[in-house]
Amino acid sequence: MTRLLSLIILVTMTAQMAFAKISFSTELLNSANQGNVEAQYDLALCYYYGYGCNVDYDSAFKWFDGSAQKGYYPAIYALSICYEKGHGCIRNQELAFSLCKLAAEKGLNMAKNRLGILYEKGIGCEKNVDKAFKWYNIAAQGGDAEAQYNVAFFYKNGIGCVANADSAFFWYEKSAVQGVADAQFNLAQCYRKGFGCVSSPNSAFYWFEKSAAQGLADAQFNLSLCYKNGYGCEQSLDSAFMWVKNRQNRGICWRSIIWLCAMFGELDARKTQRRLLDGI
Repeated sequence: MTRLLSLIILVTMTAQMAFAKISFSTELLNSANQGNVEAQYDLALCYYYGYGCNVDYDSAFKWFDGSAQKGYYPAIYALSICYEKGHGCIRNQELAFSLCKLAAEKGLNMAKNRLGILYEKGIGCEKNVDKAFKWYNIAAQGGDAEAQYNVAFFYKNGIGCVANADSAFFWYEKSAVQGVADAQFNLAQCYRKGFGCVSSPNSAFYWFEKSAAQGLADAQFNLSLCYKNGYGCEQSLDSAFMWVKNRQNRGICWRSIIWLCAMFGELDARKTQRRLLDGI
């Protein structure tokens, strides 16, 4: 999975988890019509994500805009997302950048991380990894789990900063504890390789397992290797097979099938694939 795709998934999951308790109601609609900016924002979220109603980007944009015009910074940030994606409005990435920057400068943490993404990708602005790192770091310090993952990635690869294994490990751990699957996987790799920490098979296994349980395919494959080799756990070929089968079921993975050939002492990959699909 590419980091860009991970970022997209992470942004979507974070938003859905944050607003999962909001639902459309007559009371909410009445409150929004009476000019309550928070109700207008919540109503817009309902229309945007389909919480208790059909997804309606036009209505979402209308209510985000109404709340934003009264200076409600979460609505200003949401409006920037609408302009970036063209949801309920004509797409305007430059305006999206300006609105996101305004919300970030006013202290909205999720806007700070998003501004880092815009700078990193050059969306609505000139690409600038130094500024991306700056905003990721500010958001990470404020506790944003996605930003913590982004800062760790930058430290690991020396993007916008001097590469630093200790700092990469520190921020991967912060993000992993908050439940970010990609951070959990990378933290496991740190423990496996001794990157920024003392190598620990038990800790590597623990974080591979956490990430695999969230459905990250690479973590599932690595967890199967742990079980096969007894790395950080008691050896179990049954568990190894179960996790590599989960990995394969997410799409054809010849790496998994070849690994299974070695596991079962077979030379015929297609025979092993049949065993995999039949559950042996």
